[in-house]
Amino acid sequence: MDDSDRLSALRLELRRSLGNERYDLWLGPQTTLTLANGVLMVGCASQTEVQWLRRNLQTTLSECGAAIFGTLPAVEFAASAQAAEAAQT
Repeated sequence: MDDSDRLSALRLELRRSLGNERYDLWLGPQTTLTLANGVLMVGCASQTEVQWLRRNLQTTLSECGAAIFGTLPAVEFAASAQAAEAAQT
């Protein structure tokens, strides 16, 4: 399973865990997820979203990541231009 397959599986697990409405609101197409060297990077459109996701969903992201990846990933958050562009469309 390559990283894109793992990230797709992670998104499905997050949707299952959070429910469709919450997932779409906070982790839908406006939020980027990337995986590199065991670190799950969550890209958000703004620093406000970064803070909210870190405070409210870091545990869920970690737990779902562990279920899919087999180990508890480090989760990092950052405001990203790519996520900001996606949020505007």
